[in-house]
Amino acid sequence: MTDLRQQARDFASVLAALLNGTVCDGITIQAYVYKPTHVLVGHGLSKDTLEVKPFRLLVGQGKPHGWLEISYRLCHDDEGQYLTVHSSYVGVFANDKERSLLCHVDYERDKTHGYPEAHLQVEGESAALATWRLTDGTRNRDLRDLHFPVGGRRYRPALEDVIEFLVMEKLAAGRPGWKSVLDESRDGFRKRQLRAAIRRDLETAKQAVKDFDSPGS
Repeated sequence: MTDLRQQARDFASVLAALLNGTVCDGITIQAYVYKPTHVLVGHGLSKDTLEVKPFRLLVGQGKPHGWLEISYRLCHDDEGQYLTVHSSYVGVFANDKERSLLCHVDYERDKTHGYPEAHLQVEGESAALATWRLTDGTRNRDLRDLHFPVGGRRYRPALEDVIEFLVMEKLAAGRPGWKSVLDESRDGFRKRQLRAAIRRDLETAKQAVKDFDSPGS
């Protein structure tokens, strides 16, 4: 079996390089085994605590006030070879004390109660939702309770997509060359997802290659 601990540390290094090359400065990301087959990856982890902590975003001039919190729970795939994300959380906050949440992008493999594995939840008020009579006859759902689907297990948003959102919406300041760092990292993520999709559906992959090689394709 491939070394899960080392794979997770490599993954943490990739995340740290992405963050420090785009919207952060000197952020560290740790990886700790919390049970034999699972590893927790995030900021602020130590031998004394497995609670991830938020970290500041660059926001240009003035005191930093944007914060990001990330958490990944990793394991091996069924073959015990490839690193797999069991769940992930990327939350955007206005500060780290009052925990003023803007939104969070979540992924939970085999999520219960029928909710989408990959989803977005937004903090705020919705006039439309306040007047919406739900199918159970109630009108008491908050916007934060809605799980907006975002692509499913294989095509879910990556941390790179959240970083791009932060910079483009001027919620964080991108470091010089941030877009090149982000594009290279996102390309790597998408290729890993593609390889995983091929491993899980070899027949479709073989057919796609045949279609590509056939005359007139």
